Amino acid sequence: MAERSRRSAPAQAGGYSADDMRELTGLDPIRQNPAQYIGDTSAVSVKHGKGNAADGENLTGGGQHLLTEVLGNSSDEAMNGYGDYIEVRFAADQSITVTDNGRGVPPDVNSSTGKTGIEMTFLTMNAGGKFKEKGKGSTYKTAQGLHGVGAACVAALSDRLDVTVWRDGREYRMSAKQGRPGSFADPAKIRSAFTPCKPGDPVVTEAPDKRPADEKKKFPHGTSVRWHPDASIWSGTDIPLYDAYRFVELQSYMVPNCVFKVIDEVSPGASAAKPKVTEYHHPGGIDDMVGEKTAKGTNISPIISFDVPAKYTVNEVIERDDGTQGSEEVEYGMNIRVSMRWTSRDGVDVEGYANAVHCSGKHVDGFRRGLSRGVGKWIKDNRDAGTKGFPAKKTDPVPDISDITDGMVAAIEVLLEEQCFFTSQTKETLNNAPVYSCVSDTVAEQIGAWLSARKNATAAKKIAKAVMDSARLRAKQKKEKEAAKKIKDTLGVSSKPAKLVDCQNEGPGTELLIAEGDSAGGTIKQARNGAWQALFPVRGVTLNCYGAKAEKILSNNEFADLANAMRGGGIGKYFDMDKRRYDRIGIYTDADEDGNYIRSLLLVFIYTCFPGMIEAGKVFAGCPPLYSITYTKGPKKGQTVHVADEAERDRFVDRYVKGGNDLGDLNIQRSKGLGEDNADEIEWLDPKTRKVRVITVDDVDEAKAQAEGALQLLFSARQEDRAARRVWIDDTFEKEVD
Repeated sequence: MAERSRRSAPAQAGGYSADDMRELTGLDPIRQNPAQYIGDTSAVSVKHGKGNAADGENLTGGGQHLLTEVLGNSSDEAMNGYGDYIEVRFAADQSITVTDNGRGVPPDVNSSTGKTGIEMTFLTMNAGGKFKEKGKGSTYKTAQGLHGVGAACVAALSDRLDVTVWRDGREYRMSAKQGRPGSFADPAKIRSAFTPCKPGDPVVTEAPDKRPADEKKKFPHGTSVRWHPDASIWSGTDIPLYDAYRFVELQSYMVPNCVFKVIDEVSPGASAAKPKVTEYHHPGGIDDMVGEKTAKGTNISPIISFDVPAKYTVNEVIERDDGTQGSEEVEYGMNIRVSMRWTSRDGVDVEGYANAVHCSGKHVDGFRRGLSRGVGKWIKDNRDAGTKGFPAKKTDPVPDISDITDGMVAAIEVLLEEQCFFTSQTKETLNNAPVYSCVSDTVAEQIGAWLSARKNATAAKKIAKAVMDSARLRAKQKKEKEAAKKIKDTLGVSSKPAKLVDCQNEGPGTELLIAEGDSAGGTIKQARNGAWQALFPVRGVTLNCYGAKAEKILSNNEFADLANAMRGGGIGKYFDMDKRRYDRIGIYTDADEDGNYIRSLLLVFIYTCFPGMIEAGKVFAGCPPLYSITYTKGPKKGQTVHVADEAERDRFVDRYVKGGNDLGDLNIQRSKGLGEDNADEIEWLDPKTRKVRVITVDDVDEAKAQAEGALQLLFSARQEDRAARRVWIDDTFEKEVD
């Protein structure tokens, strides 16, 4: 069998053999596929902030991640009580240096690997001091680290790395290029000849600590890491200052016992001789963060904060004393820190942190769920009990999490003894499952107790009012959305209404003629210009649209068909003038009182459903004649004259009689309706001879207000408006009689 295993692969396998395989050693896997470990290496990040003229080609989001790894290690030291000062230097040569006064990376040799702690941290994957052993735990109670990869990524993806450790009066140094240890000819210059270490050479050098006294006082012990990103990996090596400053500032909130100082030599106006110095220190932690975010504007509540310990168990795979593996329940502790405030601003700002890592995930989801449970129960209890002055009634909608968090500014931070399980090395999402229920239960209990405390009664009612206002607005918008969907569903049919007699053209110059009655529609259909005049006949008295909701209007088949015919995308606020199918709308009703009433109802429909048409002068009323006067004798025998109304008829007759003519020579007939006219005799439809009255609004705002009042008086169905209408009719009738 051993002989067979050494034989070459047969030819039918396509020449694929073990020699075609490659074993990546050291940090080569990181350099082969850096995005797997630190995120994007191609997209350009922001250097000085969006819109800044100093922006140029610079480090990507993945390059920014190198800073998070190194600074995160220093923050872990301070968070666990080892150190209280961290210095970050952005050098003019585009290198970055992070120095802390922690314990210092162990420089001694590990008995299992034969490597120093410095080598294991920076030159070895999956190694470090944050892994737990059975019965021993870790040297860190909480840590940002994942798998002992972060610092190794910095070494692998930099063309220069210098690590210096001070411990017990000694100074330890190690340098590397692209993940391989060695030495640089010039310790000060980034661009310097590099000599790799030969097998057997010491990787870490040791010497007495000969630093000046002031440096020793500032950093009596600790670690300093300087690196310069490898230009062969990144699109550029300029430091993304906006993101870098933001990360340092966030760390200062997460590690409130530590002072963070940024020494910046690369910002506009700064230099190595006169660097820009910024210091961050927030003893209040996330309370300071929320307080600074809400310092301006109107706040509904004070800052509500709590810090609560919790425990949970995890079924873990462990190594037994006999070397085999098994599983057992392991209990872990965690601290849940919350700081939040309701404000009057729009939107929500909730940030999550896990062991000082800015991330979303189970803790943020648990916070939202717990907040929903706690606030929701408190509102329901007070609403059901009929608490005096409580701003929630039984008829109100039930608030959801969007209502509860509307205007909220909050930070949720969890400190886990268990290792943080992120979805990737870039640590964007926390995935420790038990965290969700722990945070949810804690937040529900804490916020419920705070809201119920008598001393918080005034602020609690303000919060309840804000939540219920948001819930009511959401419910209203939901109804509007449903109405809009109904409109879209109703008007979204592709076929044209059956009653519509369409024209050949569309757009400028076209007219949609709305005619009273099918008989009139038949006459107009024959007399119209089919190229640019469309026809839609309506049956008698139509629906009164004044004050009606869109659903009711569209439940009327004729109006739904008219809206479909116009193709304006909807009715009311959804109507789009630019999308309309026809340029103008003409209303043709009989020249009598019934016709006037129908025309008024159609104008109400157009005013309500097609806003902008009247204001633009795109609506007109036809003026068909009410009387026809035919000469029965004399030279004009057989000729017919059409007059609009009684007044015009009387003026014609008066002139005719005064001219010495006999009234008996005229045949005067009142029109029975538009449908009575012959299509070939119609003059009131031909643009060359027709008379129309354009419906206009001179002053849109003032006229709208006047129109609203008139429409309300004439058409409103409310009881009080009906009473006012009776008074108006009586007064008007009495004046006409007088």
